[in-house]
Amino acid sequence: MVDEIGDASHFAIANTILLLVFLTACRYDRVLVARPLAENCFGLLLKAAGERFFFPLIDSVVYAIGLKNATDLFHSERGSEVSEANSALFLGVAYVAAQRYGQIDQWVSMLREQLAESTVGAHRAAAAYSLGNALSNQDQWAEALNMFRLAAEDLPDYLERGYFRREFGAALFENGRFAEAVEQYRAAIGLEPLPRLHYLLGDVLFSAGEFSEARAELDKALTAQLDERDYLMASLLRELCHEFVEGWKINCLAPVAADAGGIDVLQSLSVDELKDLPTAFLPLMQKYGADALFNFNAGHVALKNEQYVLAAYRFLNCASRQRGDSEAWAMAVSAAFQSQDAALMTLAITAGYFFVGERLLVDFFRVTQFSHASVDVREKLQRMFAEVVHSSQSQSAPKPLTVRFFGPDETNFFEV
Repeated sequence: MVDEIGDASHFAIANTILLLVFLTACRYDRVLVARPLAENCFGLLLKAAGERFFFPLIDSVVYAIGLKNATDLFHSERGSEVSEANSALFLGVAYVAAQRYGQIDQWVSMLREQLAESTVGAHRAAAAYSLGNALSNQDQWAEALNMFRLAAEDLPDYLERGYFRREFGAALFENGRFAEAVEQYRAAIGLEPLPRLHYLLGDVLFSAGEFSEARAELDKALTAQLDERDYLMASLLRELCHEFVEGWKINCLAPVAADAGGIDVLQSLSVDELKDLPTAFLPLMQKYGADALFNFNAGHVALKNEQYVLAAYRFLNCASRQRGDSEAWAMAVSAAFQSQDAALMTLAITAGYFFVGERLLVDFFRVTQFSHASVDVREKLQRMFAEVVHSSQSQSAPKPLTVRFFGPDETNFFEV
């Protein structure tokens, strides 16, 4: 008996040393040392890790041999060396590793396979939900929406969860289904009344042309605690809604697109009409004010006629609807700069930089009146941009991908 205990003790020590060698090798020699150890000694590593070192082991194995191979190895050991709790947690740990090491494509592929193989409603719903979440983080919104719908169909209990309503609403919003997105966000607020949900609902309502309702929701969001980027966007959208409601007396607009952005109508404005652009624009705003291209074209007309504040608002409206349009953000910054409205300029720079990054400055020098600026002027403007961005709002960390899956009893779920 003593010999057996001694042998077991020595065996445990040897496994622990093997685990330490493997974890160290992942840092210094992944290919020649860590990879062979993971492929040939995974069962021993898993036993040595136990509960305490399960997370770092799985993370390191994914790093060493890739998500798919790590998953196959883990499944081959599930019946012998893996506890029920670790078996349930594996997917979440593997996802975190996949995100960290740039293997999200493998993660999506695995979820597709899992979904295709699933027949039980709860498990299929969990796979569909996680796949929808992964696809939304890759901006594949059309397919993500289908996955969220499938998850809700297979497990209606999802609709009683605030996080699901929120993410379902985001997919609807990105697919331009604003009325349905509003419904999901309102339901999410009913389930978990968080300040950020009021901001997200206000964003959807703004895009739908419901400016009075959007402003009310954004006011609620801005009186509470938001992170920096949400506060920035809520402030910008609230200002744009305020301009519609107070400046144009427009509370809501139906989503009617202007033909070619209303360029023919704008070009036909007479000299007398151009002298009073707000009056000339009013009937056009009442009809086309929610159209991104109309706002862009109207911004150019206002800029040409030295109506800089009016131009800045029109470009910001375009950019807020086409958030990756670096030219629209650059034109908004240019108009705000010429208006000498510091608050408007700060909003334009910080929001534009958040959505398009360095392209904002590139297009600012490419398409504005500063395209022929001297080197000294360009350097001063670059410093100004940097100071505004860093002093006003810092950039937030990338949004995480959420994984939720059913535990051993098929009722509980874990959040990672």
